[in-house]
Amino acid sequence: MAHKIERQKVILKLVSAGIVHNQEELQALLEERGLIVTQATLSRDVNELKLAKYRAADGSLCYRRGVTMIENAPATTSDGVLSIEFCGNMAVVKTHPGFANIVAFSLDKEAPLSVAGTIAGDDTVFVVLRKSDDRQAVLDELNPILPGIADKVISD
Repeated sequence: MAHKIERQKVILKLVSAGIVHNQEELQALLEERGLIVTQATLSRDVNELKLAKYRAADGSLCYRRGVTMIENAPATTSDGVLSIEFCGNMAVVKTHPGFANIVAFSLDKEAPLSVAGTIAGDDTVFVVLRKSDDRQAVLDELNPILPGIADKVISD
């Protein structure tokens, strides 16, 4: 039993320390640490530890503890966006749960001229805009990154 507890502690440490995409990766990481486990044992450990897949900032699915896989999760970043509302030189983007980070990452990575930066929570992204006077220009810049964003504007 002590071996199982120690192995599961290592698994939790690996999952919390970095991105583990699948059980094969996890099994290889355990082997590097001298812990040889079968795939069946690893599957039981993953289940007992309540590890689930979540979408990381780079868009890949990874293991994490304490999250649940979203049923019928949106297939693309733009599908994860529910609405955008402008307020002065900010925009508030509402997303499906767990999608705010990937939306913010996409905006920061593409760095449209109108966007100074983003802050993301679980289902909300605050977007700081350089100007507040031309919302259509902002939407035109965001559309290649988040196709269909103009259709999700909440009017004031």
